[in-house]
Amino acid sequence: MKPPEKLSGWAGIEDHLFKHDTGEMKYHAEDIDTLLVFAGLFSAFLTAFVVQTYPMLTDDDFSATNQLLALGISMQLQLAGTIIPAAVNYTLTSLIDAQPFSAPTSARVINILFFLSLVLSLSAALFGILAKQWLREYLRWNSPLALPRENVLV
Repeated sequence: MKPPEKLSGWAGIEDHLFKHDTGEMKYHAEDIDTLLVFAGLFSAFLTAFVVQTYPMLTDDDFSATNQLLALGISMQLQLAGTIIPAAVNYTLTSLIDAQPFSAPTSARVINILFFLSLVLSLSAALFGILAKQWLREYLRWNSPLALPRENVLV
């Protein structure tokens, strides 16, 4: 079997640079692939926690319904002129005069950290994808239509 011919001059330099760049970029692409998989898995894992903790930031729908029902019952009883027992009156006024909802500080802090982690993880995945695209475009410097000297000087 005949050994491969050695290229000389600009063609040899072009061949050497292309092999070197291809090897380096393949190494970097594999690292970026690993980071993309990690970022994707971390984002999926974190989303499960966000789904469970996000409802802690919103008011319970039943409390608003209970307030409206208590107000309606109270108005109907007053219009009918019914004497309201003290226990019922206390319950109705406590439902009507309930404080507006405020999420607990711990729930806010936890959700801020979860959402921040999710945004950073997705940003890392975006930058990884951009880096992969840049690597792909970088390896296109070797134009078959150009002279070897022009490819090397680019």
